Amino acid sequence: MDGTASQVQRDGDGLICPLPDALRALAARPHWVIWRWTEPTDGRKPDKPLFRAGDPWRHASTQEPASWDSFAAAMGAVAAGEADGAGYVLRDDAAHIFLDLDACRDPVTGALTDWAQRLVEEADSYTEVTPSGRGLRIIGLNESLSAPIHRRVAMPEGGSVEIFHRCPRYVTVSGRLLREAPDALRPICDVAADLLLLAQPASPATVGHTDGPPAPRSHPDAAASADDIAAALAQIPNADLPWDEWSRIGMAVWRASGGSAAGLAAWTAWSAKSSKHQDAACAERWQHWFRSPPDRIGFASLYRLARLANPLWVKPSLVAARTPASAPQVGGQVAGQGAHADWEGDVAAPQVSTPRGAQGATTADLVATPFDPAEFASLAPREWVYGHFLIRRFVSVLGAPGGTGKTAYAIGVALSVALGRPLVEEPVHSPGRAWIYNLEDPRDELLRRVQAALIAHRIPPSDLAGRLFLDSGREQPLILATRLPDGSTVATPLVDALIAELTRRQVRLLVVDPFVKSHRLEENRNDQVDFAATLWSRVADAAGCAVLLVHHFRKGGIAGDADAFRGASALVDAARAAVALRAMDEKEAERFGIDEDERWFFVRADNAKLNLAPRPLDATWLQLRSITLPNGDHVQAVARWRPASVFKDLTLAASADLIEQLGSPRDDGERWSARPQDSDRWAGTLITSVVGCTEEQARTILAGYLKGQALRIVDYQSPKQRKARKGLEHDPQAVAGMRLHAQEENDA
Repeated sequence: MDGTASQVQRDGDGLICPLPDALRALAARPHWVIWRWTEPTDGRKPDKPLFRAGDPWRHASTQEPASWDSFAAAMGAVAAGEADGAGYVLRDDAAHIFLDLDACRDPVTGALTDWAQRLVEEADSYTEVTPSGRGLRIIGLNESLSAPIHRRVAMPEGGSVEIFHRCPRYVTVSGRLLREAPDALRPICDVAADLLLLAQPASPATVGHTDGPPAPRSHPDAAASADDIAAALAQIPNADLPWDEWSRIGMAVWRASGGSAAGLAAWTAWSAKSSKHQDAACAERWQHWFRSPPDRIGFASLYRLARLANPLWVKPSLVAARTPASAPQVGGQVAGQGAHADWEGDVAAPQVSTPRGAQGATTADLVATPFDPAEFASLAPREWVYGHFLIRRFVSVLGAPGGTGKTAYAIGVALSVALGRPLVEEPVHSPGRAWIYNLEDPRDELLRRVQAALIAHRIPPSDLAGRLFLDSGREQPLILATRLPDGSTVATPLVDALIAELTRRQVRLLVVDPFVKSHRLEENRNDQVDFAATLWSRVADAAGCAVLLVHHFRKGGIAGDADAFRGASALVDAARAAVALRAMDEKEAERFGIDEDERWFFVRADNAKLNLAPRPLDATWLQLRSITLPNGDHVQAVARWRPASVFKDLTLAASADLIEQLGSPRDDGERWSARPQDSDRWAGTLITSVVGCTEEQARTILAGYLKGQALRIVDYQSPKQRKARKGLEHDPQAVAGMRLHAQEENDA
């Protein structure tokens, strides 16, 4: 890596803290060494010799595993000032591929060269800035390579890329995640294969070739990628693309196939989907690329476009078990044999393995996984974030009819997570940064709503500094899925961009309001809504955050019912939990003593995925409050509301008097009844007249007295009907005790 030792800060600058999620798998392996900058005396660039983390002044070797140590030991040596950084030994690591991009970054401005930017985008995997600040290192997963690889590829502007896999080398590891890259490891075999292709000079037979069939190019991936190329093209839509996009895909096919006839046939078949297609045009461009070969493009570009169109697509080569006897043949050569004879000894043809559970596997590939009791030992608890409906790596849905405060409630939830405070009295299990993305309102309206919530809960705005992010869909749309003119559904590049930003910002909760604005699909089609829901699940899982999608109710939808959510049911089915809001109904208002014109400000939250709803008294109730902002605007905010006790206006002495009246014979000799059906004797009539409450509240008061056994139901002889009837009788001792306690309270 270029740079000088003096350009690199020492004394702990090499510490990797915090550890990026993508590096956890490497940190778990005992493959770590330390290094120190050395200034050469002959004018060459600084060197970084290896040392042992456990014995910082003894040299280490990539050939001697005994000289390697743990990640913790390496960080300890760096923290103690005994090393400038840590390194990872690649030998025997078959799970990863490393790409070292040299002379591609301005250490002052951070600007990348065009070729480096393109590689970062195509790899779409963890990328970090190297210690010198002038290079990048891409680390990704290996899907198919088997033999050790170490090759250097020259790039424009004096840059280069080194490809490492399982070789006896080491790479420095800085932990300085590139802002544009995800904090996750993704497969990069295709990117590596394209780079290996660039490492090969053009065959003399192809230079200046104009007539006759083209001479095949030797390419380590070509022999195994004919099916992959055709499958990738099948995923990429072609709705009359512009000429430059049509040509770019052709160049990628040409590169990936080595200019073979099979590659031309595949590209021509794909091109034929367009009304602009002409066989002659495809043939002419194909021959042109033999005279002027395209570079820095290949199967990685096709792979990325295919995954963009279908995030669940997997290459056929990864779902079909390959053996040397069954490997596909190209030009009469078996993959992995003669076609690669001209490659250097440290480069081997990719050997494809079959990952368990790969999409599209045939019945021959299906293998049942035995249960292992030992797995229970590593079973982690669910990572709850908020209440019992938000959990990391899962999607939850919040739905409600219009005017019930779902946006205000969603903001309250987001602020609770960001602050670690239960603003609406629901538990915050895992506080963290929150991102509210409102796709309907402008940013200034979103600011008003947040300000109203802060005022309602008496929270200084400074408490949210660095913990809350706000964006408006009017200024920055967030469309994750769309339909093409041919009706097919595709994911947009914003899926990966969103995952990268969520990861970079370490967001714990993302609120998207409303869900319908995050896609351009038909919301009544289950297959299309399921596609959008799958993308949101992918975002939640890849970014390690909880996602709350705010959704509308259909007309006439009833809270507590999963079918109340508008559109296809696939969204609620895919969600980890679904919460539904609704305004207080007339019966509940009567029970709680709420005026008819006020009940709309009281909202009930129910779990829409549970058939059994809690009783009104046990339900989660919210109150919508109008908050006056400093600028004079009135904005809605939400707070927790608990129904007041029906006994709040009854003193102990007044309760004793009421119980005695209810349990004593009336002037007509009859007794009060606990049954509302006995209208002329129903006890609720007396309670409402004495207390001044509603009939629903009277029922609650009567039930409380009966439960406390201050009142009991007895048989008595009715003077009117001259037969036994049921009536109320009080317990004199209980009443006397209540009066005694009331007197003691007054005396105190």
